[in-house]
Amino acid sequence: MTTTINRVADDEARALLACMKFGISLERIGDLLLSFVNRADTVAAHLDHDDLRDLIVMTSRLEQMLPTSRLHSSPARLIRRECAAG
Repeated sequence: MTTTINRVADDEARALLACMKFGISLERIGDLLLSFVNRADTVAAHLDHDDLRDLIVMTSRLEQMLPTSRLHSSPARLIRRECAAG
């Protein structure tokens, strides 16, 4: 990747770096989600009823907030926009 970035114009190099950073961020988000799911599977049987209710309330609120966020865009459109922004 560094060889390619060194061979292109500055604007294209910035776009490539932005796309690479975006990909790394997506990978990190995926790793965090996997970690959360694995932990949730481990503790699910031991959750107190009140804690489970609170978790449901929090996730419901998060779900309601997502349509108003930038994440509500289609993933392909979001990736194109982020990469183009460079």
